[in-house]
Amino acid sequence: MQAVLEAAADPRQGRVVILAAGSGFRSQHERDTRHWIAEQVAAMKGYAFRPADPVPDGASTYLLPSDALALSEAAVLGLKSEHDFLGGIVPHPFVATKAIVHPLVSRDAAQPEGWSHDFPEAVRDVVLGGYTVFSRDDAIEAARRLLESSAIRLKAVEETGGRGQIVVHSEADLDAALAHFDPDVIARAGLVIEENLLDVITFSVGQVRFGDMVASYHGTQTLTRNHDGNTAYGGSALAVTRGGFDALLANAPTPEVALAVEQAMRFDAAADRCFPQSIISRRNYDVARGSAADGTVRAGVLEQSWRMGGATPAEILAIKTLIAEPTRHTVHAVCVETYRQDVQIPPNAAVTFNGDDSDIGHIKKYVYIDPC
Repeated sequence: MQAVLEAAADPRQGRVVILAAGSGFRSQHERDTRHWIAEQVAAMKGYAFRPADPVPDGASTYLLPSDALALSEAAVLGLKSEHDFLGGIVPHPFVATKAIVHPLVSRDAAQPEGWSHDFPEAVRDVVLGGYTVFSRDDAIEAARRLLESSAIRLKAVEETGGRGQIVVHSEADLDAALAHFDPDVIARAGLVIEENLLDVITFSVGQVRFGDMVASYHGTQTLTRNHDGNTAYGGSALAVTRGGFDALLANAPTPEVALAVEQAMRFDAAADRCFPQSIISRRNYDVARGSAADGTVRAGVLEQSWRMGGATPAEILAIKTLIAEPTRHTVHAVCVETYRQDVQIPPNAAVTFNGDDSDIGHIKKYVYIDPC
């Protein structure tokens, strides 16, 4: 396992460690944001963020992985419970991706070791119509079935933030669309083929367990334009409630939010049943609501995220606020990512990055508590 470790340590008490493996630490703004998260986590645990300090043998460790970990990786790192890390541990790498959301085109279709036929069956009423495929032939079959009633969206399962997706409207466009996806990657990781919705609103539903604190939230994502003119993640606004998903549902402000929470809860419970070896301390579910091809409104869970994500700065700031104010039940936390230099950062915001990133140009990232 190749990884980059950076320690935030108090020699007398323990350490917070960032684990960046695979695609982690791709750019400066991501590294700085994770350092900000580590500083907050270390402060809440009573540790100090001093990367240059020596780390004593036997010191307790709290891990911040950039990606969900496989059981074998977690064993090497000594992770045993949700109190040891922020993110997810799964029995097989594909379990942490959107590949698990949909069924195969048939039970004997190409599939990875450990594939669960039970999970997509358990969640089929709370996700959109679609298939997961591990071969080009299965992709063609899945696309043809879905194109009979709807435009489709092809989604690379290891990409995040809406990257690696192509909308296809007819069989005539299918070959050209599939050419964008490496057959070897499809065979290893899978490809999702899903009905395409219009006028989509994406809700975020999640939960973080940190020490004795359990905090659950609902919220919405915003989109922005990067310097290339492409759509990019622009931040999240979260209503974070002390307690589990039941407490969140009891305080849902609208029927649409209540449905998103209920769908995420069913997805989450099915994952616990079908992948019982998993250990998850940070769970987030994207739930889409939009118009189907026939004009009806459809809603469903798009994917899970069992690792640090774009909304994590808001989650951590909310938890920090709830710990500091034990009588407070709900807090509204907002994180923003913008590529515009003229945007003014609110005076009450904590800045996680503000400057020029060599990969993407100028970007501002900040998080604050909304007093609304």
